[in-house]
Amino acid sequence: LELSAVVEDQERLNEMFRAAHSIKGGAAMLGYSSIQKIAHRLEDSFKILRENKITTDQKLESLFLKGYDVLQSLIEKLQGTFGLNPEEANKIVEEAEPFLKNFKPI
Repeated sequence: LELSAVVEDQERLNEMFRAAHSIKGGAAMLGYSSIQKIAHRLEDSFKILRENKITTDQKLESLFLKGYDVLQSLIEKLQGTFGLNPEEANKIVEEAEPFLKNFKPI
């Protein structure tokens, strides 16, 4: 929600990058490829923001929020009573694919 402030603070940006990296690694280790894929996209995008001076706008903020929402949805399913079944996970990622193709902050 504070992307414009985050990109101005290198330490906060590093924290966001490390969080996405940790989620990606944990998901990979446990075999949750859907969570790994979304976290990897976020990690790559935070890396771009770390390495380039980019002015944030509403579109960029919306893309990051959408990425967060997809990741949150997958994690909530995982924590639910029935867990995250592969078909449901693939459907969530598939529905997000149009957004994922446009998730390039520069």
